[in-house]
Amino acid sequence: MEHRRSQKTPPLTEQLEVVRQLLSSGELSTWLYAECKTWLHEYVESSQLTATERSDLVALLASAPKTSTAFPSPGAFLKLWPKTGWFSRYREMIENTEASPVYHFFCAAVVFGAALQRRVVLPKIPFPIYGNLCVCLVGPTGICRKTSATLPATGLLRNIDDVTMLADQLTPQSLVTSLASTLDATGLIYAPEFAVFLGKQRYMEGIVPLLTALFDCPDKWKSTTIMRGDFELSNIAVGLLAASTPDWLVSALPRDAFGGGFMSRILFIVQDTKYQKIPFPEPPPALLVEQVQKELTAISKITATLRLADETKQYYAKWYQAIPSLKGDQLAGYMERKPDHALRLTLILTLADDPTAKEIPLKWFKAAVAILDWVEVFFPKLMEAIESTTASNDEDRVLKILTRAEDGRQTHSILLRRSRMSAKNFRDVIRSLKEKGVILEQRPNAIEHWYKLKE
Repeated sequence: MEHRRSQKTPPLTEQLEVVRQLLSSGELSTWLYAECKTWLHEYVESSQLTATERSDLVALLASAPKTSTAFPSPGAFLKLWPKTGWFSRYREMIENTEASPVYHFFCAAVVFGAALQRRVVLPKIPFPIYGNLCVCLVGPTGICRKTSATLPATGLLRNIDDVTMLADQLTPQSLVTSLASTLDATGLIYAPEFAVFLGKQRYMEGIVPLLTALFDCPDKWKSTTIMRGDFELSNIAVGLLAASTPDWLVSALPRDAFGGGFMSRILFIVQDTKYQKIPFPEPPPALLVEQVQKELTAISKITATLRLADETKQYYAKWYQAIPSLKGDQLAGYMERKPDHALRLTLILTLADDPTAKEIPLKWFKAAVAILDWVEVFFPKLMEAIESTTASNDEDRVLKILTRAEDGRQTHSILLRRSRMSAKNFRDVIRSLKEKGVILEQRPNAIEHWYKLKE
């Protein structure tokens, strides 16, 4: 079942107040700030508004504080890195590397969450929260040092016997078989070449819906809809640590990977610059690595049920209600799941600081939200790459259909149906092709509606 804020949509005046507070807070990421202003612009043009409401909105837009559009440097993330507990020692271990600190942090968070398996839980309706973070590092080849960030983290996890590391060359069948061989279907999928792991080959059909189901950590799952044979998985908690270049992520993934909620379950950590240059990196002190390893192994043995401290619960409720329901595709899906991402990361931060904790203090929830807000600043770069590639593919599909048609001409209804696009996407593609001078739109009368390749 999809996670949704199912409450009745608040009245327009209440929505305006929420957005007003967000804009004036000065704490929004660049992307979320832009989304709020987009929401306001749409309502300014809405016929639902009274003259007074429209006037209030115009005034709010004019008075909204400006926010910087500059992307923070990789080193700026260190201000958010926890100063105590396991994460502080992990930072010491990896500080003599060229990889971005945010890459290192999320690699550490993923393996810490994987070590928790299903032994630690934060009860929540309808779905409890476990530590299974799903993360994909995104950056150009060779510049951001993605592998330099993943190897230290996965190396620690491989040394823990109780935790299953799943190879990236899995088919849906082999993934289910591997998980079915253990009492609890828990583990971490490590896919350093994410696009290869989720390739378009026929034998990988079904991997996206399978992973979508497993990432939700159901108590039971049956394989009858995915593969031949009857396998049942129990007590599921599967995480993901992946890496990809932006181009490969978009071009090599199956088309359905960008729909159905799959992408919103993954945190995409986007960087495009090198953090620092170190000609001759020195290995970390052996005693420090041993300590970090020992603490992570100990974490894999604990069992706990955590709860939100009262002040954390009150703060979370207000924060949750203030999240706007934004329009859009992938970003809207991410915002719907941001509360779960925040709680999962909060769970990890709390236990990394105090493995005996039973309550989640407010400071770690605020820290998790601040980290996610920082990551969101880079979302437009990834979304731009996805949208531009997707639009190009859609345009190619329309042109191929017209090329194969008699006289290079096809009716509106047939072209829309054969393109397999939504009506909105279809209109956008047609408008783009017309502006490029590639096709003509013909309406000879009130009934006929054609598109034709321009000669």
